[in-house]
Amino acid sequence: MIQSHLGEIYSLFTAIFWTITAICFEIAGKKIGSLSVNYIRLIMGFILISLFTTFSRGMMLPVDATLKSWIFLSISGLIGFVIGDLFCFRLICKLAPEHLC
Repeated sequence: MIQSHLGEIYSLFTAIFWTITAICFEIAGKKIGSLSVNYIRLIMGFILISLFTTFSRGMMLPVDATLKSWIFLSISGLIGFVIGDLFCFRLICKLAPEHLC
């Protein structure tokens, strides 16, 4: 029975974790500001992904990637993680999570 409903179970957990994340970011953003929350999240994410790739691939950064891949990855990260998330966290700080749903 559980095998046939794995998608629904995963989606339920995803919704729960997104809700917890929104509440935590609202609380942290109101205490220290959305820019600080974004910087801390980016640094923690970089450390965790670096640890993961060090253990899974044997290198911290994808040094085997081409220059073109590095350029596209950098532009994508700058737009998505830095600029996009900064505006998202500012919105979360201005609106309470209960108004976002």
